[in-house]
Amino acid sequence: MRNLIYLLLINLIILSCSNPIEPNVENNNPDCIIGELDKEISADKIIGEWKLTRKRTLGWDNNNYDLSNENIIYNFQSNGVLIISGSTNLNGFYESGEYIYLFEKDYLSNDSNSNGPMIWLVKIEGEKWTYKSQNDLMVIGQSYVDGSDLCFERKK
Repeated sequence: MRNLIYLLLINLIILSCSNPIEPNVENNNPDCIIGELDKEISADKIIGEWKLTRKRTLGWDNNNYDLSNENIIYNFQSNGVLIISGSTNLNGFYESGEYIYLFEKDYLSNDSNSNGPMIWLVKIEGEKWTYKSQNDLMVIGQSYVDGSDLCFERKK
């Protein structure tokens, strides 16, 4: 009985320490970018500082999370290093730190003989994220595997 009480107490402490972000139901627009996407994309399009403004989830969660007040910055550098600052250990995010990234056209599947088209992908530490942009807006996403789409605005 005493062990059960300790277990329940430990679970209560762990659960009370989390700081979940609540979905912003007022901004439940299904897309982070509305309108026509950029047609001309080059390998240097992603370089620079991007502020994470929103996380869009599909599947069982199917919510939009407003992150505009969190000040999470993704700094894609020309040498293939991504520096993330302001991020804590939130579900579906990389923590603050340095990561290796590639921004290139590739197949979404791991099959190089795929019949599918080659598309622009952001690969962070080997994880594939789809890419789309419109002027100073960018979305990298894993919604193709029931993951999240991350919405960014370029910092001026």
